[in-house]
Amino acid sequence: MAAMTTNEATKNFAGKMNGKEIAEYWPQIQEMLLKVPHTWPHHTIESLYNNVVADRIQVWGVGTGTKVNMVLFTQIACHASGNVLEVIWAGGDKVLGEIDDVVDAAFERFAQYAQCRAIHIFGRDGWERHLKSRGFKKIAIVLERKVQPTRTH
Repeated sequence: MAAMTTNEATKNFAGKMNGKEIAEYWPQIQEMLLKVPHTWPHHTIESLYNNVVADRIQVWGVGTGTKVNMVLFTQIACHASGNVLEVIWAGGDKVLGEIDDVVDAAFERFAQYAQCRAIHIFGRDGWERHLKSRGFKKIAIVLERKVQPTRTH
């Protein structure tokens, strides 16, 4: 479902990566991640990779030839009100607001396949402006406070 599509003439590709593609492109994905570790504070490289391999996190890519230009991670959150496809990380050379039409359509098809009622994107404020034309609207603000570790005696 929602496999990557490739334009043979231009060698452009876009869509959800399968296991073989993840293995091929993981070094580039890891390089992107390591440039901005503050944007994925709840994971390690190993936990991300393990979740990807277990298909708890899906990897979407846009690129040309053997180069990945943009990567997005999604996960399916199960709520009492229905499933939600969550875009939990994006990185690369392209701005998220320039999501390829193929990726946008693939997200929609994958969300339908997974019986999701919505697609949520977790990101910085600037994304709202870029994604408004694709039907996204701000529904919440996420605030965080670190929990202080307890001391044991």
